[in-house]
Amino acid sequence: MENHLIIGLGGTGGKIIRALRKTIYQEFRKMEPDNVKIRFLYVDSSKEMMGLDDSTWRTLGINVQLDPRSQLLIMGSDLNKYLNDLNNYPQLKPWIGSRDQWRDILNSIVGETLGGQKRRLGRFLFACKVTDGFNKYLRDLAKDMQDGGLSAITFHICCGLAGGTGSGGVIDVLAQLRKLYSDSRAYRVLVYALLPDQFPKPNWDTGNYHANGYAAMLELNALSVGLFQPHDVAERGDRLQLSDPFNGCYLFTNQNVNGLQMDVERDLPNIVADFLFQKIVAVSGSNWAQLARMENAENGGHARVAAGYEHRRT
Repeated sequence: MENHLIIGLGGTGGKIIRALRKTIYQEFRKMEPDNVKIRFLYVDSSKEMMGLDDSTWRTLGINVQLDPRSQLLIMGSDLNKYLNDLNNYPQLKPWIGSRDQWRDILNSIVGETLGGQKRRLGRFLFACKVTDGFNKYLRDLAKDMQDGGLSAITFHICCGLAGGTGSGGVIDVLAQLRKLYSDSRAYRVLVYALLPDQFPKPNWDTGNYHANGYAAMLELNALSVGLFQPHDVAERGDRLQLSDPFNGCYLFTNQNVNGLQMDVERDLPNIVADFLFQKIVAVSGSNWAQLARMENAENGGHARVAAGYEHRRT
């Protein structure tokens, strides 16, 4: 059986996981199909969708909420403390910037620190929970699938590029994945990224909405062609020399070629979940291998980035 690990970053990633879990249960009346192994890891700076009794995870009278080993909450790290003692945090020092650059954000934080729409803040929160959080959860879930079966795994990363958690964390998630699982043939990595909608709902755009998407696309493009070597946020902050950081990237929006718009919160996660279900569950065995080859060819023609690439995060 093929192994698939779905990683959801931020609210968009969580909604896609939730929709896929519901679809699987509706089709099979259980949490996992017979023909594939599927595990999930939901990473977010908000605990809004992580409650065990969250009614939005119910379908056909059953709660399909993820168990704690599949949820990583990255909220709450004390940014002020880290900035005051950067020499003791080499994984942060090369990229986080000076205290002066954070003054406005530090003054605006009330209560728990969330990613919001600040990419570097989302990256900071992820970096604080990567070693004993993301990497540990990732290894445990991967080992669970590999025991007694195939070692190969396909990783599916789902995120939105408008917010702080998904847009700010996707590069480091890719970097850690490829650092831990370097064989791009045995361990395929695919990204499913939601671009910022052209006309967001009222109060959604707090200043960085579209800029976040543009910056994340620059980084993904530069990473794919080897012009961007991100710092290792799990160790000493050294640059990571990554070969084949990801096998392909699907970009999607809430509007099709005919101008029909889908609701980003309700409809779009279901559409992406159905696409994943067809790829992972409905197509299996030799058909899945053929799809994987076609997918690599489809995503093989990486575009070159424009001169003057800048990778500082907003």
